[in-house]
Amino acid sequence: MLTACYGPPHNFLIGRQIFEQVGGFDERMRGCADWDLWLRLLFAGATPNTTPFVGALYRQSPNQMSRHEMHMAEELARAVSKVPVLVSQHPNRVSAWGFDPAELRREFLKRAVKESADAGYLRRQRGEYRMAAAHYTKCVLAGGYAVGLSGLIKLLPHRLVGKGRRL
Repeated sequence: MLTACYGPPHNFLIGRQIFEQVGGFDERMRGCADWDLWLRLLFAGATPNTTPFVGALYRQSPNQMSRHEMHMAEELARAVSKVPVLVSQHPNRVSAWGFDPAELRREFLKRAVKESADAGYLRRQRGEYRMAAAHYTKCVLAGGYAVGLSGLIKLLPHRLVGKGRRL
């Protein structure tokens, strides 16, 4: 569960009390909201149980969020960036799982930089330079100075600075 989303919401059964305790799904997220929920549940101490039967069918369509690379990159960056905070809030739980909290936090900060850089690159490719700049700035703030500053420098030819326009 720490490395990837293992399935859609109907894959797991959880108690209503802990679901409400962690605040349910983050409705601001357009993608990866299920993985974000699973992570918050795990850090809160939940133990997910799978069902031994197929209780729902998963419909696939060309327009579903998971097929939109840019939006998924942005939402993945958002979900990943929450993990270092969860690790800091629950170091004993992380240790009980067999991980060093400081190392896990560093690994997720690196991953947050990578995911933000990917989202910035995809926005830059689409000509959405202000959004790209926002993602590259997140890289810098997460400690990814080289990749973040490199991305921001690549935006300079696109006239984000000068002629009265600002980031």
